[in-house]
Amino acid sequence: MAGQAAVRTLALIDKPGTLVHPQPPTFRQAWDRHLECARHYEAMLLRWPRYVWGWLHLFIVKPLLNLTEWITESPARCAVAAVIGTVIWIWS
Repeated sequence: MAGQAAVRTLALIDKPGTLVHPQPPTFRQAWDRHLECARHYEAMLLRWPRYVWGWLHLFIVKPLLNLTEWITESPARCAVAAVIGTVIWIWS
């Protein structure tokens, strides 16, 4: 009984589209979401800070997160990035 439940649970977790196998949103999808959120507030005092955050997130935060995700996706890539980071840190 417990074994069958575990097998069913693992099958649900491991199917494509779940949190285990997500694709990050594209830059266009992220910007569309920021626009949607900024337009939710009609007051100018709330809309423009949301637009500014959208640009900041799209051009600074998201690329760093995507790069971090790409590096940590593979143990070999992570090791190479660690070696390169160490060399840069020592020589700086």
